[in-house]
Amino acid sequence: MAAPIKTAKVCIFEDQNQVGRNVCDFIVKVANEAISEKGVFTIGVSGGSVATILGNELPHVTTD
Repeated sequence: MAAPIKTAKVCIFEDQNQVGRNVCDFIVKVANEAISEKGVFTIGVSGGSVATILGNELPHVTTD
């Protein structure tokens, strides 16, 4: 089970593209941390606009 979130942060962006880029940057950060600490990263995504945003933005992300 994941550790509880201790703080919340609200971000407001100009458009859906900014949302996508920032969400992808966050996913890459969390993924790298998880892989460094545990050797694995998994994520669950609901359908709808979240899946669409990630499907549009994640292919452009460069990782190790």
